[in-house]
Amino acid sequence: TAFDNRPTRAEAPCALARHLRMQGRHASAYVFARAAAELPRPKDRLFIDEVLYAVRTRDEQMMAAHATGRHEEAIRLAGALLASDKLPAAARTRIEQVLAQSQQSVGGTSST
Repeated sequence: TAFDNRPTRAEAPCALARHLRMQGRHASAYVFARAAAELPRPKDRLFIDEVLYAVRTRDEQMMAAHATGRHEEAIRLAGALLASDKLPAAARTRIEQVLAQSQQSVGGTSST
């Protein structure tokens, strides 16, 4: 698999996290999304998806965190994503909605 050949790359675990999330397997998606988000951008010069390393891995982690009741984590990630200049405009509304839902779920106990 791609991950077996290049375990330092986040593309495969991020894609798997998205697939699992779309299948409703949120707990499994969270594991792979978090693993992908923790991988640093590789030093490769070619074929680096900058948006994946800057935004998409944390976006998948945020979605899975929200779906599994990790609302404080989802709030923190949503804030970071919304502050990113690499966030695609098309994702902003969805992330704002997840942020609002997570904030509502913690009932105002969030420190953010």
